[in-house]
Amino acid sequence: MIEDDFEHYWLKNRKSLLAENKEYCEIEESYRMHSGFDWLLWALPAVAGLLAYRFVSLQSEILKWLVSALAVVVVFLLCVWIKSTISGLRSLDEVEKEIKAQAFEEFKRKSNHS
Repeated sequence: MIEDDFEHYWLKNRKSLLAENKEYCEIEESYRMHSGFDWLLWALPAVAGLLAYRFVSLQSEILKWLVSALAVVVVFLLCVWIKSTISGLRSLDEVEKEIKAQAFEEFKRKSNHS
């Protein structure tokens, strides 16, 4: 019963609870582009896709596009991983779970006092 009430409370107040957490806001801000290096990490997937399309020697145009798209996705994921590793911060999901657990404990405490 209390879990259902909390889930309703969490869905209703999630954004405001997360916005109040300093660590969550810092991590979220780190995903924005602030420097030339950040722009480079986002440009690399496009370059990789263009190079893959140009240098992959397949007869089928569709297969060339698929290989190019795959190259873009792989390089994009690699760039996001590099950026998150360089920043040295925890993942947003990890911090959100911690915030949710803290909010649940606070919710239980308030429910017991009512």
